[in-house]
Amino acid sequence: MYFSSSRAGREKLYASRRLGENRWAEPMKIIGVPPNQPQLWGVGEPTLTADGRWLYFVIVFNKNGGWDCDIARTQTLS
Repeated sequence: MYFSSSRAGREKLYASRRLGENRWAEPMKIIGVPPNQPQLWGVGEPTLTADGRWLYFVIVFNKNGGWDCDIARTQTLS
């Protein structure tokens, strides 16, 4: 499962594997905002491609005093 959370400050993307009916592995951070990038606010909206190879997500940033966003992708965990 891929999800976004602000559990440690700004929004980040995490992944967790199902271990059983009611058990999940500890979430692992997969995408976050580098601390030296103050114009970047966070990431969210993780979406997998149909073949499961790519994870698309939104990057939110401050641009000229307002908010903007862009779409990015990364290969999924194997």
